[in-house]
Amino acid sequence: AAYPPRFLLFNNTLREPHLGIDRKAAFLAGYADGLLSRGPSSTLFSPLHHLNALSLDGRTGELLTELFHEAQSLAAKSSALLPRRLRAIALLAHADGNQSTTALLPLLETQQAAELQTASVRALIQPHHAGVTTNLLSPARWRAYTPQVRSTVLTALLARQEFLPAVLEAIESGTLSAAV
Repeated sequence: AAYPPRFLLFNNTLREPHLGIDRKAAFLAGYADGLLSRGPSSTLFSPLHHLNALSLDGRTGELLTELFHEAQSLAAKSSALLPRRLRAIALLAHADGNQSTTALLPLLETQQAAELQTASVRALIQPHHAGVTTNLLSPARWRAYTPQVRSTVLTALLARQEFLPAVLEAIESGTLSAAV
């Protein structure tokens, strides 16, 4: 089977004007998650950025950037319905590290819904977001987390080999207790 499968479906979804952010985010996040689980992966790029690089049309990158910006706005919008915000967060898992970090770290604040915090942690801990561990494990942020968020952060970080050195460093520096 060719990689990536259904490249035209990716391009057509981005270009379809009648599909709103919810449908595009749900499809593209699911598509990217599927590619992560079964295709060749890079720790430098998300599958969606990889697909963009394969495109012969510069408009694909513009549309993807616009969609990520729209998802960033929706995720931050406290008046939006929770399922819409969660779909936006799922898509932001596949944005570049800087955009994901900027959009999702504020959603880890204690006044945010627990579902948003958990989804944000899972979205941030992606192979192409290697630098996020410094932010997630900063002493001030770590102290502010609820026990549920701490558990989610540790579970997600420990599940990915590329994040283990940062966890060990946080233990050595005293940010995390070895008893955690």
